[in-house]
Amino acid sequence: MHENGLSAHGDSLVADHGWKTLYTIGSIGAMLVIPVGLLDVLLSFVPSGGTPQPGRGSAAEWYEIYRNTPFMALRGQGLLNMITLLSGMPVFAALYGAHRFRVRGLALLSMVLFFTGAAAYMVGNPALPLHSLSMRYATAPGETERLVIAAAGESLLAAGEDFSPGSFPAFFLINLSGLLMSVTLLNDNRFSKSTGNTGLIGFTCLIIHLTWVTFVSDPGASSLALAVVGGLLSLLWYVMLSMKLFRIGRS
Repeated sequence: MHENGLSAHGDSLVADHGWKTLYTIGSIGAMLVIPVGLLDVLLSFVPSGGTPQPGRGSAAEWYEIYRNTPFMALRGQGLLNMITLLSGMPVFAALYGAHRFRVRGLALLSMVLFFTGAAAYMVGNPALPLHSLSMRYATAPGETERLVIAAAGESLLAAGEDFSPGSFPAFFLINLSGLLMSVTLLNDNRFSKSTGNTGLIGFTCLIIHLTWVTFVSDPGASSLALAVVGGLLSLLWYVMLSMKLFRIGRS
């Protein structure tokens, strides 16, 4: 009996240590989202940062951008989004762990939606496949080969270009998961109401903006304002989470 008791106690200590390690990793992941997200915003203002609006650029035009400014082309096709999603995975896993004895169902649903949306986005994202096709396009021996490669690029753009119907489900699940996790935080007194409300407003703005730019041909300045507000609030949300998860991990 003593042996079994020691084993159970040891397993409990290992489990607690494992969760605290995850909280620390989640805190680091949340903090990594910040510079990548800000870099994405800043790059949109540099002279070489201009890329075609979603659905406006042909595959051949993107191939040219890849040839001249490959990093900007990769960024324009969501490379930085993939980095933030990878960084966000331990954040949502840590938040589930923090709520596994409280608002478990909603936290679990939020984590599953985030992982599902992130996986769908990264699988369908055309950034790296277009880069490979752009090199083949540049060295194609004839016009027929170029047309075939351009057609392949058009298929990739239709299936996964940012703010297109092809990428809408993934983006929607990602933002919905943030919205639901913010509701979870509002039901947990360990997290400040300002953290939950910041996420609630930010992700609501992003969902409205996502739907607007995906299905309205000319979204206009109002949609851009929603994107700016939603984007900045979501980054602030990650800052707040990073600090809180770090404290939980050290407690």
